[in-house]
Amino acid sequence: MAKNDKKAPDSKNQELINRILANFDPNARMGEPILTQLKELRQRFIEQEQPTIVKSIRLACEIIEKYGHFEIPYWNEEEDGELTVPMFEYYLGLLSNPYNKYNRDEIKEINIVLKENLSDEVEAADEPTGDNE
Repeated sequence: MAKNDKKAPDSKNQELINRILANFDPNARMGEPILTQLKELRQRFIEQEQPTIVKSIRLACEIIEKYGHFEIPYWNEEEDGELTVPMFEYYLGLLSNPYNKYNRDEIKEINIVLKENLSDEVEAADEPTGDNE
């Protein structure tokens, strides 16, 4: 399938997203079961030739591995109102239908935030601490 083909959401992707949601506890640290399933979902999108989604899931896995959660500063309550579900659930909802133009646009915006969060830590580690060695 060409990456620009328009199509309905994939039922196998949806089943996997439902299993990820079943393992998700917003009050607990996110670990291996979710990461393993996200990597499986990523592989499915590789096979479907969806590079934006593949990149997004890779970045999401890196954030979860590094921080143990997926709470990113993406949602602007002042502009968009209050987010009524955890950010990870919202993100998985976007992945449920990445062929929707608006979902794909939001996934691209989230990718930028994910990259910024990953690079902030690298930049902070490169900054001098003020200690004279």
